[in-house]
Amino acid sequence: MRKPLLKLAIASALVLISNTNGALKAEIMPPSNVDPGVIDSARMQTFDLKTQKPKSEIQEEITKASESAESPAVLRDTKFQLNKVIFTGNTQYKSEDLTKFAADIIGKEVTFKEVNAVARQITNLYRENGYLTSLAYITPQTIEDGIVEISIVEGKIGDIEIQGTRWTKDVYLKNTIFKSNGFDEDKIFNINSVRKSLNDLNQSGYLKGQIILEKGEKAETTDIILDIKERMPFSLGVSWDNLGRDLIGNQRANITVADNNLTGFGDRLYAGTSLASGAFGVSTGYEVPVGPYGTKFRFGYSFADIDLGGAYKQYKIDGNSHLFGTSIIQPIYKGGNFELVSDLGFDMRHSKTTLLGDTTLQNYNLRVLRTGLNAIKYDNSGKWISRAEVSTGLPILGATTESGHGIGSSKFVKINSNLIRVQKLPFNSLGIARVSGQFSPNALLAPEQTQLGGSYTVRGYDEGILLGDLGYNASLEVRTPIPFLPASISLPLMPQKIKNINLKDKIQFAAFYDQGYAKMLHQNSIKTSGFLQSVGVGLRCSVTRFLSANLDLGVPLGGKVSPDQNAAKFHFSLTSNLF
Repeated sequence: MRKPLLKLAIASALVLISNTNGALKAEIMPPSNVDPGVIDSARMQTFDLKTQKPKSEIQEEITKASESAESPAVLRDTKFQLNKVIFTGNTQYKSEDLTKFAADIIGKEVTFKEVNAVARQITNLYRENGYLTSLAYITPQTIEDGIVEISIVEGKIGDIEIQGTRWTKDVYLKNTIFKSNGFDEDKIFNINSVRKSLNDLNQSGYLKGQIILEKGEKAETTDIILDIKERMPFSLGVSWDNLGRDLIGNQRANITVADNNLTGFGDRLYAGTSLASGAFGVSTGYEVPVGPYGTKFRFGYSFADIDLGGAYKQYKIDGNSHLFGTSIIQPIYKGGNFELVSDLGFDMRHSKTTLLGDTTLQNYNLRVLRTGLNAIKYDNSGKWISRAEVSTGLPILGATTESGHGIGSSKFVKINSNLIRVQKLPFNSLGIARVSGQFSPNALLAPEQTQLGGSYTVRGYDEGILLGDLGYNASLEVRTPIPFLPASISLPLMPQKIKNINLKDKIQFAAFYDQGYAKMLHQNSIKTSGFLQSVGVGLRCSVTRFLSANLDLGVPLGGKVSPDQNAAKFHFSLTSNLF
């Protein structure tokens, strides 16, 4: 048996373990192995805003206030020397910023119509930034020393009434989702805060909301009725793919189950399992929102066990790994088109590999502190997604200090970064550019290494064919509707009921180019570095909400990396969300 090959096989298998119980990290921020082409469905939906009457009393009040600005002085076009404009009632904008709108007429002879035009510009400023129930107007006044007062009414939120909830507590919606977006009683009414709150509701998967506006009982307020449509917050998903390893089974079956609103306060309990011919993994976790600022705590545990097959089956190589993890997620900024979220986590991992049942090949404990920063920026033609993460292996709480010569250390620092661009293209096409990198000055243990090859990196090769302590991978992909497909098909579900499915939006053709580089810092590793690249085509299918599929055929470019390398590699993944 060749020892370098055995070490590579063990390392590759242990990377699979880290992937199996990596669900704790994966939920913090979509990494490079999550399809970036899925644009948030909540953001693509039409914002649902209704009023109780065709001509709302709110709008009537705004109109009357605007008309009151047209005083007799305005109608007579009386001229006067304007020396100064003062503002009252404004809290969202500083007076010096509003004065800029009157800069062209201060120090000149003007009419009230010209001053009123300034008030309208300020009203437009408020409206353009979401303050739909705010306005500026000129109150009846006597002009002294050329000073004019412009009054600003900043309409506030009155009472918030929630209707239609069954499993979700009203106090959770008000004090957690609404307040985290600046949507609260007695706050200045801003439609962007309402929109962000509805987006958060829709992204839960089991809540959908509709807003109704009414004139508030208090002056200058708007009462809000939130009409909720809620389904049972239970989810069940199954998937089948060939993203495993030759030595432990290429084909995998995965099952996940979750209660996404366990106590009615937005807390989530989930569990999952992954099965292959030579691998078994389970994971469970709990997530709970805390406070009015979008803070979330997560706790989880996962276990994985592998038995190497193929040429190593006779050696009875067995590996297992336990991972305990906790993290805190804190939004830093949530604007209309930009979101910034930080996270802080701590992992405790124990991994052991044995030979012939009693000979220990590897046995180590990792204690890792992780800090991350995630950003999403939306624009008119797509979005940017990025993440930066620093991981530090700490020699505390029983962490292994010596892992063996040439194996790697539990004391390390590494930096990971991801950048994705999703771009709308002509002819209903979509472009996706992605680059990911890892850097560490230390030799790393297998769960912390980067890997190349497979469906999420360089698709012309087997999963995890190259491992490294540092490296990068990048890809370019174009997705487009298939020209010869019919626009839609009709499926008879039952007598007198037909289901129409839009195929143009549900099935896309994909073409891609991938490349990557990885380098090991181990002195006695089988290969210190390697470069991979491939091209290929694929299909992206989402026929119904119950079934989706990704199919890729990648062709490697360049020389063979391993003796068993094929001329092409086919990857598939089938997913069904049953609930």
